[in-house]
Amino acid sequence: MNGRDVLYIMDLMSAVASQLAGAIFDLKNIIFFLLVFYFFKTVYKHYLELGDNIGHYRLGRKRKIIEEIVLTYLVCGFILSAVSLTLGITISQEAFIYYLFIALALTVINIRYISFVYSGGILILAGLIPGGPTVDSTSVLILMAFVQLIEGILVYIHKGRESIPVYIKDNGGITGAFVIHKYWPLPIAFFTFASDNAGFMLNPVNAQWWKVMKPEIIFPLAAFFALDSLIGVGGYMDVAVSESPKRRSIKISGSFIIYSMFIGVFAVISRYFSIFGIIGAVLCPAGRELMLYIHKKRQQNKEPIYKPVGRGIRILDVFPGGSGCKLGLERGDIVLRVNNRDVQTVEGLTQALTDFPRYVWIDIKKPDGRSEVLSGSFFPQGIDKLGIITVPREHEVTYNIDTFENLILIKNLVNRFRGFGKSSDNK
Repeated sequence: MNGRDVLYIMDLMSAVASQLAGAIFDLKNIIFFLLVFYFFKTVYKHYLELGDNIGHYRLGRKRKIIEEIVLTYLVCGFILSAVSLTLGITISQEAFIYYLFIALALTVINIRYISFVYSGGILILAGLIPGGPTVDSTSVLILMAFVQLIEGILVYIHKGRESIPVYIKDNGGITGAFVIHKYWPLPIAFFTFASDNAGFMLNPVNAQWWKVMKPEIIFPLAAFFALDSLIGVGGYMDVAVSESPKRRSIKISGSFIIYSMFIGVFAVISRYFSIFGIIGAVLCPAGRELMLYIHKKRQQNKEPIYKPVGRGIRILDVFPGGSGCKLGLERGDIVLRVNNRDVQTVEGLTQALTDFPRYVWIDIKKPDGRSEVLSGSFFPQGIDKLGIITVPREHEVTYNIDTFENLILIKNLVNRFRGFGKSSDNK
C-alpha cells in the first residue's frame, strides 16, 4: 500500500465520521429515532413498574445511560462503518427504505426482534419478491455477521449489570430472578448506488478493493456512489433464573460471537453461490431463535439459584455502596445469623440491627454450600440496615417468565386502548 492509498483511506475514514455525525440530523433517521425512543421508553417504564413492586429500581442514572449510548454510537458505529466501506458493501436506497419499515414492524411485534439479524434476513427475502427491492444478499449478510459480533462483544462488556431483580412463579412457590436488558444504537455507513450498473464495481469479499480506487477514478465513481447510513440496533433481553446475570450474559455473548462467524461463512459462500444468500437469510434469524431457545431450555432444566430457604434468608440483590456490599455480601448468599442472633425473616434481620451496632459479623452460607463469617466496623453511627433484597417465602407479587422474554408492544397498546374504553364507560 503506497502513500496515496493511505491518504485515500484517511479521507474515507474522515467521510465515515462526517456521515455518522450527519446521520443524527437525517430526516428518515430522526423519524426512526423517535419511534425507537418510544419503544424503549415503553420498555423502561415496564421495568420501572417491576422495580417499584419489590421496592428497588437499579437502572443506571439517565446521564450514565445517555453517555453509554453516545459512546456506543460513536465507537461501534465507526467500527461497523469502517468495515462496511473497507469491504465495499453496497445497499440500494430502495432496500434501505424497506429495511426501515421491516425493522419498525418487527419492533412493534416484539421488542427482542429489533436486532439487525432479523430485519436483515427478511430484507434479503423481500428482494426475491417480484417488484421488491434490489438487495445484495452478500452485503446484507456481512452486515448481519458484524452486527451480531458487535452485539456479542457488548453483551460481554455489559455482563448483566443494571439487571432488575424480580420474583417469578416456580412450582407453586416463588423464586428470585433477574431481568437482563440492554439496547445499543449501531449506525452503519455504507455505499449506496443510484445505478443498477454500479454494483459490479465493488466486491464485498475483497478486503483490498481500495487498491483500484485511485484518485483518477474517484470522481467518475461519484456519479454512481454516495455515502448513506442506517441505524441498526443491537440488543439483548433475557431472564436469569438458574444462573447469575453475569454468568448468563457471558454464555450468551460467547454464543453470539460464534454465531457471527457462522453468518460470515454464509456471506462469503453466497458471493459465489447465490442460493446460499437465500439459505442464509432464512437460517440466520431462525438459527438465532434456536440458539436462544436452547439456552432457555437448559436454564429451565436447572434448579433456580435464588429460591427461598428453610433456614435463614436468601439474598436476591445487594445495593451498590450499601452496608451489605461493604461487608462482602453477594447475590445468592444465605444469611444465617447476625451478631450471634438467628435470622429467619426480614423482620428478624431488622430486629438484629435495631440497636445500630457499630461492629457487625454475619454468618452466611454461600450458594455452593461453603460457610463464611463476614465482619465490619461502622463507626461512629452504626447501621440499622444492610441494603439488601431478600427472597421471601411468600409474596403477593410474582410474574410469568414470558412477561420479560417476550415484550409485545402492540399487545400493550391494545390493552391500553381497551383499558381507556372501559374507564370512559365507567365515568
